Amino acid sequence: MKYLKYIFVLLLSLAVLPFAVNAEAKPDAEIKDTNEVKVYLFRGEGCPHCEEAIEWFNSIEKEYGSKFQLISYETWYNEDNQKLLDQVGKTLKQEISGVPFIIIGQQNWSGFSSNMEKAILAEIDAEYSMEPSERFDIMEHLVAGDEESTEAGFDSTSFIVLVVAVIVIGAIMGIVYINKKKEA
Repeated sequence: MKYLKYIFVLLLSLAVLPFAVNAEAKPDAEIKDTNEVKVYLFRGEGCPHCEEAIEWFNSIEKEYGSKFQLISYETWYNEDNQKLLDQVGKTLKQEISGVPFIIIGQQNWSGFSSNMEKAILAEIDAEYSMEPSERFDIMEHLVAGDEESTEAGFDSTSFIVLVVAVIVIGAIMGIVYINKKKEA
């Protein structure tokens, strides 16, 4: 009977461990709650076009910095951020094939080049001229309007099913153990 307890604890630990270490998608820097327009940049570490986009956003900081907040998600080495980008694509009903991927309000751009700069600035201005409550924020839409969470993890129903499964497996193993012990 002593071994049954150890087996049960081991099974429970193994079943719960993957859920305990899940992380959630996180931007490269803290998101401030301001009236600034949120500019989402999904990027890859080492991507030259992504670096070009970041440099350009930094270069307009002096003139436009009070109008926008750049929120960057690294997707090449962060699986959770990649899943978030996939979810963004589903929400936008768009196949996102690479980075950089820039979102401002309901507009988005795949890739980056200097011929996009005027359109991006125009969208920042257009969004900034709106009341903050009227702006479209893709992340708020994901959280509020999608049943699939952008965070890794599971709901309480999944947890209950998991616990019941572990208990049933433990009970079956216990019965087998007791029967074998009686036979010996």
